[in-house]
Amino acid sequence: MAQQILHLQAPAKINLHLRITGRRPDGYHLLDSRMQKLEFCDELAFERLDRGIELVCAGRAVPVGPENLVWRAAALFFAETRADFGVRITLRKHIPVAAGLGGGSSDAAATLRALLRLSGLRMPRAQQLALALRLGADVPFFMQDAPAALARGVGEMLQPVAPLVGPAVLLVHPGVSVSTKWVYQSLDLTSQALDDSFQRSAGGGQSCPFVNDLEPVTVSRYPVVGELKAEMAGLGAEPALMSGSGATVFGLFADREQAKRAFLHFQGIYAHTYLTRPLSG
Repeated sequence: MAQQILHLQAPAKINLHLRITGRRPDGYHLLDSRMQKLEFCDELAFERLDRGIELVCAGRAVPVGPENLVWRAAALFFAETRADFGVRITLRKHIPVAAGLGGGSSDAAATLRALLRLSGLRMPRAQQLALALRLGADVPFFMQDAPAALARGVGEMLQPVAPLVGPAVLLVHPGVSVSTKWVYQSLDLTSQALDDSFQRSAGGGQSCPFVNDLEPVTVSRYPVVGELKAEMAGLGAEPALMSGSGATVFGLFADREQAKRAFLHFQGIYAHTYLTRPLSG
């Protein structure tokens, strides 16, 4: 009998705001961010094997060994649970790599969820999220069913919030590779200050102004990101903002026809241009 294959989607995300609020003694940065999942996604298929981890990638040239977060997620799962089987994972990659859209983190979360289902293990939710956090700060968000959440701490403190409804989301990646590690290392925390309105909105769980504290750092080395943001705003995006550590810039458009015109404009300039919508459930 043929093995059952489990298919999962791994959605991209955008940061509607991202504020850096401090740094722990161990060097990890503390943040306050509103994260929103998108319909734009990677696709993964999982098949049980007798033993071992096999990873096959299609769509983009990405590593298929321990350098890949999917492989590391599977290895961590088997190490922690002692589950007595293996897995073949086929990853169809659509989300650009190192783009500020959380593609690798989403793929890792999908892998943990799939292996839990394939194994039949009942793992407490807190343990699942702790395992996810060991793979990266964004992975716990993607382990949650909620399409949108406020993330605090190093990303492990999650509060579901109402998702975006309605706007078209334009994503444009300018083709530069940004190191998240470099961005955080370059961040001058002494220049970060939370104004009163932000503190009130953060404390009340309400939406904060569209701002990304990492954006000036990335733009200082990659001016094309700032130029792209200004151009997108000029085409009607309200707002246009860099997502995560970049280099993807997203724009929200209330008018879908206006979004399509902007999409066609950027599609003729940048290979990685996508028009999508927020996940709402």
